[in-house]
Amino acid sequence: MPSGVEHAGPMDGRIARSLVDAASRGSAVPPAPPPIPVDGLPAGFPWGKLSLWTFRVFGITAGLLLLAVIVSPVVHSRRPSEEAKSSEARAALGAMKDRARVVYQRTGKAPATFLELGMSDFELHGICFDVTHYQITNASPDHWTARCYGVNSVAPTELVVTANLETGRCSFNR
Repeated sequence: MPSGVEHAGPMDGRIARSLVDAASRGSAVPPAPPPIPVDGLPAGFPWGKLSLWTFRVFGITAGLLLLAVIVSPVVHSRRPSEEAKSSEARAALGAMKDRARVVYQRTGKAPATFLELGMSDFELHGICFDVTHYQITNASPDHWTARCYGVNSVAPTELVVTANLETGRCSFNR
């Protein structure tokens, strides 16, 4: 190495050598410096000129695309699952049973109709079922029974709640 050029490290030595080589060839333009690490990528990495934002945008885009592929069939499913149907029917029958118990405690008479329960058609209108699917089948205080038809694909197809309006105990057939 010619005198007058100090050597501070391996990178500086390469730059100094290339400057000396360029000067000896008579070139007026110094050579480009070696690649500098970008965003933690090693020097000379093929994508070293890409910024971290490029990787972030690509990652977010890929993540959203993957999420859309996974969620789309679930959201756009037109046929509710049996679990969804059972959950909706169980919630509605439970509400009917609770209302029947309150009516019985206030009046001393077990309600036999939706009118006596004080329920409107709107209250029993869900995603899977409406008021036409529900029926009160037994109105005795110790064995009050209500059904929701078409819940399951295998027998028994209906979900039945049986309640003792005096004690509050109840059970479902499934």
